[in-house]
Amino acid sequence: MQRALATGAMTTPAAFPSTPSPKGGKPPGFDLLAHNRDMAGAIESFLAPTYGPGGRAKLFLDPKGNAIPATDGARMLSTLDSPHPVGKILRSVATAQDDEWADGTKLAALLAVRLLHRSGSLLDQGVRPARIVRGFEIGLEWAIESAEASAVALDPFEGALLLDVARGCLGGWLDPRPREELAEAVVQAATRIASQTPGGWRCRREDIPVFAKAAGAFSVRVIDGYVLDRWRDDPNMPPRVEDARMALLDAEPIRGKAGVHEPRLRWYGESKVRLQSPAQLDGFIAVGEDYTRGIVERLQA
Repeated sequence: MQRALATGAMTTPAAFPSTPSPKGGKPPGFDLLAHNRDMAGAIESFLAPTYGPGGRAKLFLDPKGNAIPATDGARMLSTLDSPHPVGKILRSVATAQDDEWADGTKLAALLAVRLLHRSGSLLDQGVRPARIVRGFEIGLEWAIESAEASAVALDPFEGALLLDVARGCLGGWLDPRPREELAEAVVQAATRIASQTPGGWRCRREDIPVFAKAAGAFSVRVIDGYVLDRWRDDPNMPPRVEDARMALLDAEPIRGKAGVHEPRLRWYGESKVRLQSPAQLDGFIAVGEDYTRGIVERLQA
């Protein structure tokens, strides 16, 4: 599996002077609207190559100098540390899109930039910005009505349709075989946990835990259950337990004063204990074992 990495640097044209005037304010001959449009164009040229089935990843350098490849629009715009107002606005557009739908962040940012470009010619003709915004609102209402009128109701569990959606979401930077296997696994997992709601069938991303392991080959597997992938808290714990029984508690153990208090389970705190003899040490250990044994007996009861 290979990724094509494209390093990109966002620059703005140097056609406008950036040195402040001696009296403060805008530099002489500085066109703020044109400057903002050029800045939006620079961000567009940064995002556009990553969009579409054949999109390429961008290679970022974090403040520590670590290379971070990314194709996710929300992550790219959040990583892009631009103090410019246009950059901040596009970041807020991507964040709102990601919070609402968890997808389409790059498309939302690119659409905002394209609308700004279309506004440029109208601004040059003397059209006021408020009238341009109102025109966009009318166009949005018309687009929503047209989409609802042309929409076709389909079976949400139709396999071919779900596979097409999964393939499209995975993008074009994956090789055909892993992309197909991942798409089938995603559809299989989503159809298992989907639930009926008043607004239709819904599938929450949080209900599908994903575990990735580095290996020499590619494979994907959907497990009907939950994988507990944790280290042993104590080296004396057995590495493998068969026919084990589990106790499900409606609270997590927390450190505090000794005793069992509802609805939480409290263990010994971090207080210091002064021991003056080996006998006191043995007695202290015995008290801890008796305390733990008492908790287990209460749970078993």
